[in-house]
Amino acid sequence: MKRIKSDISNNTFSHIYLLYGSEDILKRQYRDKLVRAMLPDANEMNLNYFSGEDVTLEEIISISETMPFFSERRLICINDSGFFKSSSAFAEYVEKAPEYTYYIFTEKECDKRNALYKYVVSAGYACEITLPAKNELMTMAAVFLKTRGLLISQYDCEYLIDKVGTDMARLQSELEKLAAYCMGEESVNRQAIDEICSEIPEGRIFAMMDALMASDSDRAFGLYCDLLAAHEKPMNILFMLNRSYDQLYRCSLLFDEGKASAQISKETGLKDFQTEKYLRLARKKKRAEIHGILRQGIELEKKVKSGDLDEKIAVEIFLVKNLGL
Repeated sequence: MKRIKSDISNNTFSHIYLLYGSEDILKRQYRDKLVRAMLPDANEMNLNYFSGEDVTLEEIISISETMPFFSERRLICINDSGFFKSSSAFAEYVEKAPEYTYYIFTEKECDKRNALYKYVVSAGYACEITLPAKNELMTMAAVFLKTRGLLISQYDCEYLIDKVGTDMARLQSELEKLAAYCMGEESVNRQAIDEICSEIPEGRIFAMMDALMASDSDRAFGLYCDLLAAHEKPMNILFMLNRSYDQLYRCSLLFDEGKASAQISKETGLKDFQTEKYLRLARKKKRAEIHGILRQGIELEKKVKSGDLDEKIAVEIFLVKNLGL
């Protein structure tokens, strides 16, 4: 992404860009930055968008061959074309496209063996855009709030990310709610976050595990009731608990093997901050105990699936046994 910032700063652009990966919001943001920089007068006569089923090679070529109107560039933005997952005649055409025509592709998936992908790498710029690290999300959140005249401490910003999750679309939505709620204030605090922001179920599951390990029955059952009130099905709660204890067990096992936190994240697929949270929990119980809890949860899940046990009762048995009640 530094390359895109450099191109914009220097006003020197490649004829073809490919932004691909899972983070749609970031892809759109960088695409729009390129569009504004390449067509600063927002001349829509020289800008065309295509997406999904609307992407037809014939129309793209036709527009590519059309001279720009009072501008040095014609810009074509193409979203989810599928050109990078299978062979496409566009790979042959783009090499001889007019010098005045520029392309920005945004795609979810790409096959790096694809001829068009290889062309972009050699003649343009391809950038995979994935979920930013937690500290980057915190910076983005703080900058967003600052543009609305609001400050937020590092502690409260980290609390916000943990509460609403790392999905960027969800985070942006929660930030907009928070900014509107705190309008007229100087800063955002934890109380405002709790009052207006919706917590992801995974956050409550982790807090429930923490309460179970601390034998805090009031907090554990309170969080369970919160999840039910948020319309989470008991079976899904049990599934999330089992998955979380499985991740906890794997982190504990790898840590005891001498693996560093970064390596554990790589092997488990967890984000760094998630790994750190699991490692903190792992210090509270022996690995054998964690394995026993996981086996118990899996057995309860099997009984629910076979019809031998009601799902709500299964979760309550899980909580009661692990609280030692």
